[in-house]
Amino acid sequence: AAIVAHFGPDATMEIATGNVRHVGHEAIQSTYDRRATEVKESFHGDFTHVVDPANSRAATRLAVRRTSTAGEAMQMDCIALFTFDGELIRDIVIWMSGENSLK
Repeated sequence: AAIVAHFGPDATMEIATGNVRHVGHEAIQSTYDRRATEVKESFHGDFTHVVDPANSRAATRLAVRRTSTAGEAMQMDCIALFTFDGELIRDIVIWMSGENSLK
């Protein structure tokens, strides 16, 4: 619930490299809940941000390292484009270089 609190009620989360789109709090929360059952540990860091406050947009590039509950390690790059409505995320589009854990 903590992550979804940053999204507007009709927000969309699209994983462009996975051809997946989640709409609304329930769908977005469900994908994070499912991912929590598959990922044992994760690191999201080495962020680079570009912000366009006049148009309520931001872009973020980050490194991701994670270990699945089966013990498999993965490393990848991600890029996320955000559109905001006030302080809440209205839309996010994500590109991942590896396996989509937000399917």
